[in-house]
Amino acid sequence: IKLIILDFDGTLADSKKVIYNAIKNEVYKKGYSLNKSYKKTMGDWPMKIELAKEGIKKGRKALIRKINYDLLKEVKKIKPAKNIDSLAKIRHKKIVLSNNSQNVIKATLKNLKINFISEIHSPKEFHNKIEGIRKVIKKKKIKPVEIVYVGDRDRDILAAKKVGCISIAIHNKISWNSLEEILRTKPDFIINDLKDLKKIVDKLNSS
Repeated sequence: IKLIILDFDGTLADSKKVIYNAIKNEVYKKGYSLNKSYKKTMGDWPMKIELAKEGIKKGRKALIRKINYDLLKEVKKIKPAKNIDSLAKIRHKKIVLSNNSQNVIKATLKNLKINFISEIHSPKEFHNKIEGIRKVIKKKKIKPVEIVYVGDRDRDILAAKKVGCISIAIHNKISWNSLEEILRTKPDFIINDLKDLKKIVDKLNSS
């Protein structure tokens, strides 16, 4: 293993409520509404795509800027995943690849005093996570099987498997998908605590 790619929301951070409220508040201010299913599908795609799916055709860029501005003021409400500090014990390079805003992720990591993430990749660089992972692979000139991808969503696992990475699903009380949804994707490994990630990485390296 040469690289660990981590999802952010629901994997490293308990952020769902904060993000949903920020989106809902600004969307409603603009006179739009959100489908009842949005809270479940939120995060499946970059926000610009999600808002388009919600029927918001005009002013999306300005709306997203306002939502992210609101989120930056609310990062102190975002709590860390349990045992997030255990990731510092893993010697491999760790990066974040997320549909969230890079600025929001940076601000949250700073507030949580997390300093072991070396890079953050956001929707500024990709349209979906499959494309994002492939760009990382090309840039770093490594093989997919040398990458561990960790996420809490079925789409995370499907993206990792599509590219050929080792997929590790995490499921606990801050995850955005149910255990049933995760299991349907058949991840290579499943954990319920970040402290278990080191054991898997060590096992992969010794095999």
